[in-house]
Amino acid sequence: MGFRMLSNKYGRKERWTCNQDNFPEETSFPRLYALIEGQYYKLSPFVMLLGRNQDEYVFSSLEDSLSGSVRLCPLFECEESNYLFPELIAPYSEDDRLISTINNTIMNTFDKNFSRYHDIGIKKIVLDFLKNNKASVSATIWGHGGVGKTACIQCVCQELFDIFPQVFAYIIFITAKDRIYNTPTGKIVKNDSNYVRHYYEIIQEINKTVFHSSEDLSDQHSLAAAEDRIVCCKQKILIVIDDYETFSDKEKNKINVFIKKLVINYHKVIITTRNTRFIIGETISSNELDEMTTQTFLLNIIKEEYQDHLAELNRLLSQKPELMKQIHIATSGRPIFIYQFAHLFVQEGFKNSLLLKLKDSQEAQDFLYGRLYDYLSPQAQRLFATISQAANSDMVFRVDMLAYLCSKCVPDQDEFDIALTELFNQKIIEHYGDSQARIYAPELLHIMEERFAQQEDAFRSTVKNLLNNIGGKNINGSIQQALLNEADLSRINGNMEDTVGRYRRVLKTSDAPKYIRRKALLNVASYLTITCLNPEAAANIIAEFLEDFRDDTQVCSQYVDYLWQQEESKEKADLFIRKFFSGHNKHKKTHPKYFEFFAKGVGYCSNYDMTYRTYENESLRLNQYNKTINEFGKILFTHVTSPNFSFKKGSTTHLTKVGLLQTLKLCRETLRKDSGKWKLAKDICDFADIHFSDKVYHNQFARIQRDIYDLNERKDPWDILCQKYKENDIIDGTISWIQPYGLFVKFDAPTQGFIHISQIKKTKYIDIYRAYSIGCPIKAQITKIDSEKKHLQMREV
Repeated sequence: MGFRMLSNKYGRKERWTCNQDNFPEETSFPRLYALIEGQYYKLSPFVMLLGRNQDEYVFSSLEDSLSGSVRLCPLFECEESNYLFPELIAPYSEDDRLISTINNTIMNTFDKNFSRYHDIGIKKIVLDFLKNNKASVSATIWGHGGVGKTACIQCVCQELFDIFPQVFAYIIFITAKDRIYNTPTGKIVKNDSNYVRHYYEIIQEINKTVFHSSEDLSDQHSLAAAEDRIVCCKQKILIVIDDYETFSDKEKNKINVFIKKLVINYHKVIITTRNTRFIIGETISSNELDEMTTQTFLLNIIKEEYQDHLAELNRLLSQKPELMKQIHIATSGRPIFIYQFAHLFVQEGFKNSLLLKLKDSQEAQDFLYGRLYDYLSPQAQRLFATISQAANSDMVFRVDMLAYLCSKCVPDQDEFDIALTELFNQKIIEHYGDSQARIYAPELLHIMEERFAQQEDAFRSTVKNLLNNIGGKNINGSIQQALLNEADLSRINGNMEDTVGRYRRVLKTSDAPKYIRRKALLNVASYLTITCLNPEAAANIIAEFLEDFRDDTQVCSQYVDYLWQQEESKEKADLFIRKFFSGHNKHKKTHPKYFEFFAKGVGYCSNYDMTYRTYENESLRLNQYNKTINEFGKILFTHVTSPNFSFKKGSTTHLTKVGLLQTLKLCRETLRKDSGKWKLAKDICDFADIHFSDKVYHNQFARIQRDIYDLNERKDPWDILCQKYKENDIIDGTISWIQPYGLFVKFDAPTQGFIHISQIKKTKYIDIYRAYSIGCPIKAQITKIDSEKKHLQMREV
């Protein structure tokens, strides 16, 4: 039944029903009729009742003859409205834009690049995005050349144009593709259809389709107005931008800004591109087909378009199981080449030479790779050109070598990784093991070589110099190790500036392992000292990089050695050692990690105090000597005489000998003023007699020992006694003199002690002379040392 609103002769609205068959010309409801003397007169679209409250409208204008859209003007207080009247539709417009008579969708005309579409598995994904996705305005169909991106979206547009109910009111397909690969001939031909190069042309095409406007939008003011009309349009619009990468970066930026303005409830945008760098919104990947799907795709083409040849192809595939693999390799699983194979197979039958006409042909290579470089990011372009210098004869190259060769033009590691990923995504290169990559096709290597030759001289020179620094592309080990090896080799034939420069490159490589940089620092310092006889330069280069090796005793030890070889730098060496072992630096002097450097430091600091340091008076000299003995020499001696210490290395023994020898010399100097270091000096001498038996050192210790004992004999006996003994010490002596009130005892000190009769054991004897006799041994304990009276009191024990 049809429902119409009528007005009776009194002008009152009445609801009235009638079978639709009575009005065969009608296609849509509701409509407004007037019943006058039994005759129906259609008033719509000139007068119309709409809305829940049946508001009254009158005809204002025909907005779109393709859809029958009419603007209605309210008679009373309600909003203007647009309403579709199919009876007003003009099926074709003057400029050949079509309208579906089924669902009223308007779509601009375009040339399809397929005669019959064979789905490669993404059409459903695209349709699902356009119909159901409520989160994003735009999506990007991404894939390599020839995988069917354009065919897919053109098929989707056609399906949406015909589908019922309507999904979009307008579909606009816009392409930037200026050339097409003709699959039957294998030739690239110019695209004779309209293609665009500028952003304003996109807006112009949308404006023309939706608003039937032929206005030139090349000026900014008109363009902005047209943009606003599209953004504010309340009807659903699908915009397709094909071959997006072909636009210049400036134009792409304008397109991106425009897409961000669109409203998700009314607008959807699909772009197609070969480059993942240009993805906008959701990503829909269109990949090459694997071997199995390649076979299915090929058989579908033959079945639907060349039915008579299907049996022959099936026979060939069954007889030669390896044939499908060869076809897959030749076509790369790209539908465009699978189509070409089908055409050639039908025309010529199968020949081995047939496969060579596919992706390896010059036309195919130009279609696939001819413009590939132009669409890469600037960083990826640098990598693209440089790969030709890193690849070996098998087109394989090390990723770390490429990063090194590009370290000047793409210094940021994150930017390098992004650019490298771009090359992988574009299938310019492919993974080859964990740390290497391989150029995808020989033709690409040729293009890379050409692009490298076109780079500026400075860039090519830098890459070649960096390659020379590591000894060429065929290296073993890491890049940093190769840099070090080349630096070491240059010591033989290179000049000093070049050799030091090579070492510096290793030292300044931030990602080089510390052990590589450490070896480079030690090697360059050694080279400057031994080969160039320049310890000053050696010390300076260590100082330059010392911050990274503050805890490394070998680096620090060599640094001190080079400083000590310079007369004016000995003070710096002394200060460095003392600072290294100061309290705030957690370098324990006797720790195995630091002990050898400490032993060397004992020798240097002691020698500096005695030979090179200047003093204002003797008191300051003596204080400095005692300080160095206590902070260095005494600690060294205490450690090497501890029960757990042993001389396991010859270098440890040598440095200890030197350190103790210098400490002994300091002790000798202090003994000239006081006897405070007599015991330490004597113990060092005794230790050296036992442990340092080699002739050279034994003689040196012996000479100093004689000096010390000579000094000791010229001292006041009482001073010697006070230096050697203290209260409560127990001694073994002999009775030298007996008196009624006590005993005098002689021992190895240069004086005697006295035991009062009250402090002897044999108190029961009244006659002391009968109990004790001169020359008899006696054990006694020192009870008091009276320095003022130079008197030593004892008791028998």
